[in-house]
Amino acid sequence: MINYSIEDINQLRVNIEKIDYQLIELLGNRQTLAQEIGKIKAKLGLEILNNDVWNNASIVRQKLAKKYEIDPELVHEIYELIHQASLKKQEIKNDK
Repeated sequence: MINYSIEDINQLRVNIEKIDYQLIELLGNRQTLAQEIGKIKAKLGLEILNNDVWNNASIVRQKLAKKYEIDPELVHEIYELIHQASLKKQEIKNDK
């Protein structure tokens, strides 16, 4: 029988905090890339939203969710929010 302690919980929480920091850092990096894409799209006269790219990415993310045993609907909702934020970032860049 394994004896657990509050310290075990605390260590797991520390690990979660580290992952949360990494997630936020990665989201910031993603936003920067989205902004760059927006600049290029504006120069090329392309629409901000590319449904083919979004649909293909959604399929890949759903497969990854299943692979890692994460609710695919949760992943879809998270990426919908991330995608909307990226589109806003691209629109802002296109307005400047």
